Amino acid sequence: MTTNAQIGFGASFAYETSPGSGSYTTGVEVTDIGPPGAKLSTVDVTHMASPGGVREFVGGLIDPGQVSIKINFAPSSGTDADLDAWLASRLGRSAKITFANAAVWTFKAIPTDYAATIPMDGKQEATFTAQLSGSKVVS
Repeated sequence: MTTNAQIGFGASFAYETSPGSGSYTTGVEVTDIGPPGAKLSTVDVTHMASPGGVREFVGGLIDPGQVSIKINFAPSSGTDADLDAWLASRLGRSAKITFANAAVWTFKAIPTDYAATIPMDGKQEATFTAQLSGSKVVS
């Protein structure tokens, strides 16, 4: 049987240049993309006559998850300035992940974290994280 496994080389992360613009900038020197993973909450609906005294639950709302990217950090570079400004704006923007096989996930995301690491003897990296707001669109 032939495998469908593939490596991530060639994937990209892009984000709107400004909210609602429809114009995207691709993040420069992205080394790792953490696609969002959805999680369903549960709501406790246990009552005084729940069978066997066992808690009962129903499905609640879905949290669409977070996306994270790791980049080769270059202070004051275009990507650094863009991500820093996006976080400072506190606004959601459209973003998209294009996979190596050309599949695309598009979603609205609100930045939550942008932090760099500067090791004494190693490459400088930064991680940018954003919370999805609403469902992703797969194309």
